[in-house]
Amino acid sequence: MIPLQFRNRFKRIFTVFLLLPVFVAAQQPGPFIRAEIKPKSKVIIGETVVLEVDILVPTWFSKAPQFPVINVENAITLPPERSMNLTEQIDSESYAGIRREYKIIPQLPGTYYVPSVTVGFYYALENARPSALTTLKTRPFTFTAELPPEARGLSYFIAASRMTASQKRSPQTDTLRVGDALERTLTFKVYDALAMVIPPLAFDSIPGLAVYPHSPIVEDFGGERGSQRIGQRIESVTYIVQDSGRYTLPAVEFSWWNIHRKRLQTARVPAIRFYAQKAPEQAALFPVEQDTLTAEGEAADELDYTKMTILLLSATLILMLFYRLTRRYAPEFKRRYSDYKHQWQESEKACFACLRKACMHNRPRETVQRLLDWTGKIGLHSGLNALFAESADERLVREIQNLMGQVYGKDASKTTWQGRRLYAALKRFRKSYLKKTAGMRRSYLPPLNPL
Repeated sequence: MIPLQFRNRFKRIFTVFLLLPVFVAAQQPGPFIRAEIKPKSKVIIGETVVLEVDILVPTWFSKAPQFPVINVENAITLPPERSMNLTEQIDSESYAGIRREYKIIPQLPGTYYVPSVTVGFYYALENARPSALTTLKTRPFTFTAELPPEARGLSYFIAASRMTASQKRSPQTDTLRVGDALERTLTFKVYDALAMVIPPLAFDSIPGLAVYPHSPIVEDFGGERGSQRIGQRIESVTYIVQDSGRYTLPAVEFSWWNIHRKRLQTARVPAIRFYAQKAPEQAALFPVEQDTLTAEGEAADELDYTKMTILLLSATLILMLFYRLTRRYAPEFKRRYSDYKHQWQESEKACFACLRKACMHNRPRETVQRLLDWTGKIGLHSGLNALFAESADERLVREIQNLMGQVYGKDASKTTWQGRRLYAALKRFRKSYLKKTAGMRRSYLPPLNPL
């Protein structure tokens, strides 16, 4: 019989012995994830919020970690462009890590919820054995975006480090004639911002001028490998002079928020003034030459002056009638044709046709802009976020992610993007979406000229 005090001591020693492997395992270093959002205070709409996600392992990575695409409602979310390698000493242990940065650009005032980011990865175990797929998840974050007090009366908001405005006109002369054409091209650029924040222009009608606006060109440049991101919008319009007189094409200006100086500034192009003269008198259409009589031998053919006079008078009357009808109805015909052309250019069908052309010609940057324009035409004003929420097609989501990776990814210049699969997925989504929304069809045009 073992005394009671020895039995209790034996139990404690045995318990410690059993738990020893657990304590040892708990002391072994393992992988972990950490995340941080910058800045942590309130931001201005249009400023960039950065979400840093770090994955650290005690050895090394067997494969590149799988960072997902995240969506933040009412914000533009740009996928990570490149990775940053990390090496850290934590509690006398050496860790290798990879950092990715998500850029989030809020578009509306309010509180934004950034969901958790789940990252999958493989790393080396003891004796360089590869681990099974390991997944770690960050905690969610929130931040607040607001308008500066100076911009609360605007119908739009542009936040950038710099904005420029310029224009060209052709021809350069200040004197035109009735029937001449004048083309005006306006170019707006924003730095450290996307081109889509620049609102479209509306070219109002001017008495005496026929107005023919062209499709805008919206492009984004830079942003890869640390280069500055530049957004550009080009608007062009052609004016046809219909009456003589003095004309003024109005100035165009945008107010924009300087994210460095924290103040509202203005980008402006001046007005264009010119004078239109009457067209020169038209020369006679049928110059009349003196009729001659010819005779050969004893037989002579006499010209029937009566028939010739009737023929000339009839032709003159027809030409005068045609000229009057043209002067009276040509402006109305041109206006109706201009309205029809403008309606077609602003229609969803025309926008989708431009998107199809960009896809079939394998132009990734143009495809991104055409895709954003088309989502606005069908009422998905939150852009790709709304498109992802509306579509249940995983192939469409995957193809759009491939497109964004081609445009903004670090290896974009090393691969050739093929847009046929994206167009096929968009065509299926468009057919089902338009069928579903046929009963609530309306105009999805955004607000026009801010002047």
